[in-house]
Amino acid sequence: MQRCVWLLLISFWSCAAFAEDLDFARCVRDLIDLQALTRLEGPPTKMISSYDRTGANEDGYNSEWLRGDAYVLADLTGPGVIRRMWTARVGGRLQVFLDGALEPAIDVPCVDFFNGTHPSFPRPVAGPMGGSNYSYFPIPFARSIRIQLLPDAAWKAMNPLAGPYGQYHHVTYQTLPAGTPVRSLQMPLPPADQKALDEVLHAWRNLGSDPKPPAKNSSVVDQELEIAPAASESVCDLTGPGTIDRIHLALRSDDPHFLRTTLLRIRWDDQRFEAVDCPVGDFFANGFHQIPFRSLPIGLQDEEYYCYLSMPFASRARLLIVNESAESPVTIRLRLSYHATSQMDPAAGYFHAKWRRQEVEAVNLNMSSRHADYDYHILDATGRGRYIGASLNVFNRHFFWWGEGDHRVFIDEDSWPPSQHGTGTEEYFNDGWGFHDTIFAPGSDPGKKEQNVVPVSGVLLPGLGSGQYWGPNAVFVFHVSDSVPFRKRILVTLEHGTENNLTNDYSSTAYWYARPDAQDFFVMRPARERLTVPPRDWTELRTKEYALFLADLRQQLAAVAAVLATSPTDGSLHRDRIWLIRRLLRNAGELGIPAEKSALWQKELDAARQGPIEERWPVMDKILQEFSQAVRPEPQ
Repeated sequence: MQRCVWLLLISFWSCAAFAEDLDFARCVRDLIDLQALTRLEGPPTKMISSYDRTGANEDGYNSEWLRGDAYVLADLTGPGVIRRMWTARVGGRLQVFLDGALEPAIDVPCVDFFNGTHPSFPRPVAGPMGGSNYSYFPIPFARSIRIQLLPDAAWKAMNPLAGPYGQYHHVTYQTLPAGTPVRSLQMPLPPADQKALDEVLHAWRNLGSDPKPPAKNSSVVDQELEIAPAASESVCDLTGPGTIDRIHLALRSDDPHFLRTTLLRIRWDDQRFEAVDCPVGDFFANGFHQIPFRSLPIGLQDEEYYCYLSMPFASRARLLIVNESAESPVTIRLRLSYHATSQMDPAAGYFHAKWRRQEVEAVNLNMSSRHADYDYHILDATGRGRYIGASLNVFNRHFFWWGEGDHRVFIDEDSWPPSQHGTGTEEYFNDGWGFHDTIFAPGSDPGKKEQNVVPVSGVLLPGLGSGQYWGPNAVFVFHVSDSVPFRKRILVTLEHGTENNLTNDYSSTAYWYARPDAQDFFVMRPARERLTVPPRDWTELRTKEYALFLADLRQQLAAVAAVLATSPTDGSLHRDRIWLIRRLLRNAGELGIPAEKSALWQKELDAARQGPIEERWPVMDKILQEFSQAVRPEPQ
């Protein structure tokens, strides 16, 4: 019975939303339609990626996708639409075949599709981030789609150690109910489609302004007030029905922790609990420090935060600012725009944003993580809703990359595998090869040192020290055209470390819409449990911790070198030893190793990675033995 009801809802959504053909113009405008996020109907949003099906971390390549010379990223029957593609290796030639056609609708070098410089796939709808490339160029298809890569000799010649041309890919898509009228992508774009793309490009290139059309009967709440320590103030109490269109908020306080001690709470209608319960800094992706940035839904510009997410309500909207600082008042300036409506759209949900923090603990899953029991949970909610994004803050206590863990999204009846399974934490936020503060992937001008932020995702803090990732890591992602509807339950998680093998300090904010009867798992922690290391202490703490880290590295290397002769690397030792080698190479200079020597070992390791895993083990043992003989003794 429930399945029938869901199919009826899908059918209703299909007919209501697509009375005319679904085409590129309609799909591309989804990239700026923040109002559409409030509506809960819709087909599931799923992902295909090259994640390791064994539950380990060999996520780069899936040999089962190889069909002759063609590496097939997606082979789907329609109707449907591709919403997002991502890659950390832009090698090969990309071909897209629609509806069984013998000739591809898209046939370009992969780098041209992703780098944002091709006139058909312009930046920032496609383009670079810190270490990888993304594309939100929508590809609607009426009956079927096949996306494949072919070998590219020029790419391989320039990148002899880059590995197979199909490494590291995501494809996010929706398939629609049979009979949904869809007009498949036409290239070059017809005039109406090009006009729609130009509208989106204008909005995506001029961030900081509300992309929604202005409401005819808009009203404004504008006030400034000081909130005493351990006090709260109702800053807005609206009667409805209506919709909050935009929020501008500025804060000042002498408390170094004010981003975490100041809470934003919003309650809708007659609900018993707040739908928004979040430290103000984290709500705007600034959990550690105020970093100016501009994205489509949120940002910080001219010392003022903005949020352009649409927030409908039926009878009442109450906004509360809570100052949980023990000593310092906080001064706020609020400008809020809203408009009255005849009723709340019955298909809409209430906006939610909630924060949590957890000390994730390392576990040994024997290199096979195939459930979410030990993952860090960003969101766990039941009922009917639509997930639209997250901000993540990790205060990394280690001097190596902490984010190998995959993101996973379980929707409704998902068991294993989930509807979405990524290839690494940074990939979920459109970056690659770790987090970076500037954009330098193919298509960028590294000399410009552009902030690593695009309209729907960004890296605001990538840790301290070049490539070290220690300390504050602050990132965010919003799902606009690729938002995730759910009808029973959604679970959004991240592995920590590799297969959950790393203890660390995680906190996050989840953003979603939900019906009134939906439930979630969030409990706001006391202010003292929300605090983190203030920016003024970062450098001194890092110096102390790094000395301890180097001492620990020397001890680990000595212990491994002592048993190499009797315990050579095998499948059971591979993970721990490759992690040790990576840490040693990244810190080789501080351990007294000449740059040319560490570069030679890195080259040997890269070459070994091109073959079967067991052929890497003697190379790893050689590097470990030579490193132990060359490392400088620990200072006395």
